[in-house]
Parts: sequence; C-alpha cells; structure tokens
Amino acid sequence: MTNENSERRLRTIYRLARSAVAGVWIYSGLVPKILFRDWSEMTLLSESGVETSLLPYVTHSVGLLEILFGLTILLLWKRRWPLWMTVGVMVGALISVAQHSPRTLHAAFNPVTTNGMLAALAIVTLWAAPPKKI
Repeated sequence: MTNENSERRLRTIYRLARSAVAGVWIYSGLVPKILFRDWSEMTLLSESGVETSLLPYVTHSVGLLEILFGLTILLLWKRRWPLWMTVGVMVGALISVAQHSPRTLHAAFNPVTTNGMLAALAIVTLWAAPPKKI
C-alpha cells in the first residue's frame, strides 16, 4: 500500500470515527433524554442523587448538553480536546454508575460496553487524527 493510500485510509477512518462519536452524543441526548425521557435515564439520575421532582428538568438539560457536545465535536473538527473529554467523561460516568447503580452493569448493552465502546472509539479517532502542523 502506498503512503498516499495509507493517508487516505487514515482520513476516512478519522472522518467515520469522529462522526460516529459525535452521533452517539447527539443521539444519546436527543432520543432517550429529550424525545422519550426513558425510564432508565431517569432511574440512573435518581440513583445518583437527583431529586425526583427535578428529574424531568435535569434529564432534559443533560440531553441538551450532550447534543451540544456532539455538535462541538463536529464543529471543532480538528480539535482533539472533545475526544479526550469523551474518554474522560465515559470513564467517569462508568465509575459513577458502578457506585450508584451497580445492578445495571450486568444487563445487555450495559454501561461497561457502551461507555467502553465510546471511549475506545474516541481513542481510535485520536490515533487516526491528522498530525498537528507546527
């Protein structure tokens, strides 16, 4: 494989992976938190200490923040900090869920698999990122 083909392949991986990371953030904010207010989202927030009367507002606010963060990943296309932040937030969220809602860790498509996958995808995106110009 030529160097040009390798670079093209890395650019394609970068575009696909970065778009997927952003898409997960946007979907996660919009669908389960804003459009459907999924019970599992509210349960996780409740178990982490959010007052029951505030759950709809907090869920909606978190959803908006996730959408904005996904858009930030797209709009700041060459910036790496949103990807590093994704890794940190996914690890932090997993630790929080393990502390406050450990029963969710053994379910299908649980926080271990979903948070771990998104953190890994963000790392792959960072590896495939074009080199910084000096």
